Amino acid sequence: MTHQRARLAADPVAEYFGRFLPERIGTMGLDTIESFTTTFAFVITDIPDGTWICRFDRGHLAGVRRWPDADEAAFAFRMDSDAFWDVVGGQIDPREVFLSGRADISGDAERALMVGMILAQFTRRNPYERPAPRSKSTHG
Repeated sequence: MTHQRARLAADPVAEYFGRFLPERIGTMGLDTIESFTTTFAFVITDIPDGTWICRFDRGHLAGVRRWPDADEAAFAFRMDSDAFWDVVGGQIDPREVFLSGRADISGDAERALMVGMILAQFTRRNPYERPAPRSKSTHG
């Protein structure tokens, strides 16, 4: 396992954004939507450095990176890690997370709602289970 792969495995949210999302987002057919160009953020409020910026260019995922803030994003989805895992795991419809007050949107709400519908479809097709914590082995 490479150093980066090991680092991602130790941080399951980073694993989601660094490997799982980029590997699977192509199944959505977004590359046929020439007008789908946007930059948005996921802000996971209860983890250090919990902001990931996602950039799409003409339907293609052009990049995902961890960033200290969401200032460069057109909009941001903000939630704690429990809400994040419920959403990406397909446990709850993302709209319900927002309607219940467990998450909010800042910035361009109209575009956020459109992207939210795409991401809801993505999570239904590609649920991501939160990895179980690794137990520390003891040597005797």
